[in-house]
Amino acid sequence: MRADKIVSVMEQLPELPYKCILFDGSWGIGKSYAIEQAVKGKPNICNISLFGIKNVNQIYHEALFQLLLDDKQGGKIATSTENIVNLLSPLSEKIKKVSEFVQGIVSEKELFEILSRKVDKYHIIILDDLERISEKADLKEILGVVEELKKCGCIKVVLVANKEAMEEENQELLNKYCEKVIERVYHITEAPKEINYGELGIDAVFLTSFLEKHSVKNLRTIKKAENLYRDIAFQGTGVGDEDFWDEIKLVCYAIVVEDIERLYYREKSNKEDDSHVFIRVSNKFDVRLRHYISNIRITDGLCNMIKEYYLKNEVIDKKILEIQYKLFLKAGNKSNLYRSEEEINQYLMECQTEIDASEDWRELNQLANEYVYWSNVLEKECADILDDYQERVFDLLWREVKEGKEEELLLYGSGAMESLQLDVKNKFDVVLQKIREKQIEMFIEYLRANTSDKKAYEYSTKLREYSNRVEYEQIIGKQIGKLLLKSSFPINSVTKDKYNTCCNIIIVLHKYMEEEVNAYQEEILKESDKMVRYRVERIPTRTLWK
Repeated sequence: MRADKIVSVMEQLPELPYKCILFDGSWGIGKSYAIEQAVKGKPNICNISLFGIKNVNQIYHEALFQLLLDDKQGGKIATSTENIVNLLSPLSEKIKKVSEFVQGIVSEKELFEILSRKVDKYHIIILDDLERISEKADLKEILGVVEELKKCGCIKVVLVANKEAMEEENQELLNKYCEKVIERVYHITEAPKEINYGELGIDAVFLTSFLEKHSVKNLRTIKKAENLYRDIAFQGTGVGDEDFWDEIKLVCYAIVVEDIERLYYREKSNKEDDSHVFIRVSNKFDVRLRHYISNIRITDGLCNMIKEYYLKNEVIDKKILEIQYKLFLKAGNKSNLYRSEEEINQYLMECQTEIDASEDWRELNQLANEYVYWSNVLEKECADILDDYQERVFDLLWREVKEGKEEELLLYGSGAMESLQLDVKNKFDVVLQKIREKQIEMFIEYLRANTSDKKAYEYSTKLREYSNRVEYEQIIGKQIGKLLLKSSFPINSVTKDKYNTCCNIIIVLHKYMEEEVNAYQEEILKESDKMVRYRVERIPTRTLWK
């Protein structure tokens, strides 16, 4: 049965002979969406999620306030039995008469039963997420509540569940009591035929076109794809045009849908033949994505960035999207896939010109990436361009390091640059290593000459922080011995900045050459006064500061 049939069943339920029914279907099939449509604008229906319910009394609590008192905020307006009684006294003569005695005695279950007798038309209680009840709630008790609710005059109960997702013990319990408690089970096997995607915040025109080509059955998958797109759109607020973002949206949907639903994954056969090899290749994730995005204009680099952002939480930000938008505009009005060899050669010449002029290392990476990618397609040699790229990116990175802007780039390697072609990644890794070495050399040479000012404190702090990172351990280890100097200890003309700088240096020295530092320190202390000894001995050399 299609999920949208839930709405018509709910509309007919007051006339149907059943007091309790169950809608059973897999996650994402559209049950919750259809339930929302059925509940909308209906004061005689309340929807209670069993997710987070800790005891069965909460069911009566929510039903009492949402349904019989028509307060969709649930029991939040009443925090005690006294408040409940005050609210109900005008509605029930019986309660009114005993209101002075009922405080703390009458339960919400009893109040619900009293009010339900005064109802003259059917009210429906939906208990959703049956498979998600917490460990503190007992399914047998919940089914007992359902039995009690069925005894209340004009009350009908609708259960909503994914039986396959229930724990085995609860599945057996539900099957055991199903015939007694549940009078009709509706198996939901298909998503709704008609969905108001606008209510879900999804572009209906885009999604209709997407679903015509790719048979997604799970609404949760669609929502996840839309959320990924909105996440990236937020990162790139103000960047690009509608065409650019339409292609990004398609990539987001392709990645999420294929990751979750594997629409184009082919099961391997048992036969060891050529087709087996073909299936193995065609099942690679990037190959399967071609079913969705074979004719887009945004670069393969951006597609890979989005994939890594989704799968591994790698970096994608506004600056990257600005650079990619420039490349998108460079592609013109058609995908490079459809260009002639002459047109691609022209594209490569434009990339080369921009590589020579680029003043941003991120942009330079993407330009070099495009150049190498299409050079490989045309089987053109690009070693000279890669050498020029390496020199250029080194200069740009070093400029940022000298300006103190290295945090963004030096604490990760090409792992965050998964979108780059292998040749570019390798060059970039070499550059990063050289930049790190030169950076540590800069720190140490400065600290050899000066430990008293704020720059010395800044450099020593970075040196200490970087010593805890695998990318820097060996680099620092090779050079740190140069700081085994008397000036690295807080001896003469000590200020706050100097003391903290010396602490940082000594902590790092201890990490790499503890015995040598201890011996050197003892020699210094033999010639020092008690205040110098006091300051030095307070340095926590056994534990690196974080």
